[in-house]
Amino acid sequence: MNFKNIVNKLCSQFDSKAYDQDILKYGLEVLIYNLFTILILIVLSILFQNCGFGLYFIPTFCILRITLGGFHCKTIYGCTSLMVIIYSLTNILSKEIFYHNLLKIASPILIILLFIIKPCEENTLHLKNYNIYYKYLLIIIFSLVLIISKNKILNLVILSALFVTELMYYIKYIINLENYN
Repeated sequence: MNFKNIVNKLCSQFDSKAYDQDILKYGLEVLIYNLFTILILIVLSILFQNCGFGLYFIPTFCILRITLGGFHCKTIYGCTSLMVIIYSLTNILSKEIFYHNLLKIASPILIILLFIIKPCEENTLHLKNYNIYYKYLLIIIFSLVLIISKNKILNLVILSALFVTELMYYIKYIINLENYN
């Protein structure tokens, strides 16, 4: 049974208009795909015998990716493959001392680079006369965690997720520049 069959079966349980069915189908496809991807990442965490890394990395990366955006593959299969590759490489590197030292040195740069990323409108909280960009909340939270936390795994994971997300953001930026010229 493939994704489309599962989604069609779930959609048939609801009585709504065709437009609502399309939105429901899209939402269910995204949900099922994301659950499948997370399951793959959990399996990889177990295979790499690095469950602590996976426990922190997956939600941190998801929050950053949703908030900051970045490069997107054209197909679900490309996206899943890229995520498996990125996660596997990050997991392998997380066991290397040079990677820990590199992230320690790069952490201020990664946080500064967050300021350059343009906040998008859908990731903005509007309160009366103020606009609060989620990105700036992330900068504050990550900075505090890195300063306060003595947990080396947590610091490593946050910096790894931040590095990967920013890399994907800037890849998209470069591709857009090339397409513009």
